[in-house]
Amino acid sequence: MVGANKGMDRDSPGPVPGPAESEQELIEALLQRAQELWGRERLECIRPMVIQTAQHLWEISSHLPDLEDEPAFFA
Repeated sequence: MVGANKGMDRDSPGPVPGPAESEQELIEALLQRAQELWGRERLECIRPMVIQTAQHLWEISSHLPDLEDEPAFFA
């Protein structure tokens, strides 16, 4: 499958950040990764969006559904 993992190939700098212990740690990891991928100048343009995305990811990861809960596809 050509291009399936665009941006995640051998030319990508560094590993993707792993699990964070706090919201601030997640924000810092994503900001660092964004700088590695797109540079400092571009990071400054997208900083608010990266921070907001990190906050949303943290919120979602802190409120996972119970394993018994079925997806509400038909609700």
